[in-house]
Amino acid sequence: MTLRTRRRHRARRRRYRLRWKGPGCLLVVAVVVCGLLGTALVWSLHSGGRPTSSGQTGTAWFRLPWTGPKTTGPDKVPAPPVSIYTGREVSPEVYRRRPLAAMIDNLAAARPQSGLDKADMVYEVLAEGGITRFFALFQGDADVVGPVRSVRHYFLDLVMEHEAILVHCGQSPQAEADIPALKINNINELSGTQGKYFWRSKDRQAPHNLYTSTAQLRQAAAQSGYAANLSAATPAPIFRRGTMPASAAAATDITIKYPDSYLHYQVQYQYANGVYLRFSEGKPHAAAPGGKQLTADSVLVQYVPAKPIPNDPALRIDVFFVGQGKATLFAGGKTVEATWKKESRSARTEFYDAEGKRLTVPPGRTWVMVVPPETSVIAK
Repeated sequence: MTLRTRRRHRARRRRYRLRWKGPGCLLVVAVVVCGLLGTALVWSLHSGGRPTSSGQTGTAWFRLPWTGPKTTGPDKVPAPPVSIYTGREVSPEVYRRRPLAAMIDNLAAARPQSGLDKADMVYEVLAEGGITRFFALFQGDADVVGPVRSVRHYFLDLVMEHEAILVHCGQSPQAEADIPALKINNINELSGTQGKYFWRSKDRQAPHNLYTSTAQLRQAAAQSGYAANLSAATPAPIFRRGTMPASAAAATDITIKYPDSYLHYQVQYQYANGVYLRFSEGKPHAAAPGGKQLTADSVLVQYVPAKPIPNDPALRIDVFFVGQGKATLFAGGKTVEATWKKESRSARTEFYDAEGKRLTVPPGRTWVMVVPPETSVIAK
């Protein structure tokens, strides 16, 4: 490189140094800094409320509202479900479980019965021959249930409205025709494949000695291919839950006397310590095993027409669950009048208060006493 060339390069470098030391240099620096700051601000505005992968939000000088998907932190555990029958807390498994509907004997020779104290809801309904029969619903468990007896066709109305699995030992001719016609899921001790899920006790004579358990019955249902759960993901409660109105009349002693044309039979309930103690024919109605007296948290008397079936050789009767009528609720030592309505054999029976609203029943186990309209019910 010649001396002339070297001088020319030195002059060029001096011009560059002077250029960066002047106002132009400051302008360039300012533009670069502003660009960087603007980029940071835009990033801050854009990500200022946005959740990160860890669920935290980014830090910014100030934030605009985030319009993307919101996070609520850890998932909240939902409140435990309550039984559609009792209004009390149950496991999610029990909440959706189909109830077992067991036909239970109520002749004197069948007492004390097993499992009635474990049932979620119990109906007592007339049968022929001057007797009543229990229709006991089990979503929960019972180690022993019985004595199991035969079913009548009108009980199928209750089976369908509760989407239940019927448990019985034989049936009337009318029920024998209706069970397949109505596609009733049933477990029948007289069936060749289902009898193994029942047993006979040796301390009583037949037919008052046939027993089973809810565990055995659910095995039988599974073997038969029956659905284990109710069809609705969130089954509707049987009653609206709440307290008895303050204006409700006091009623701590209840006597139910059936018409003599059906049977000479009385049931009493006495309110004590928050429950109704049950008496049958003047004696405490005990549960087996242990002999503890049966109780109910509420007693619902449903007045339903009944009449003998014409020309039936066994003098069987018909009970007309489809229709409407009167009812009386006893709960918490008080009583209110009500009405009921059932639009079809498979429809649910709805109960209403005097204002036409759904009947409010306090939480607990309800016994439904299905009686003819002419039945004497004395409360005091």
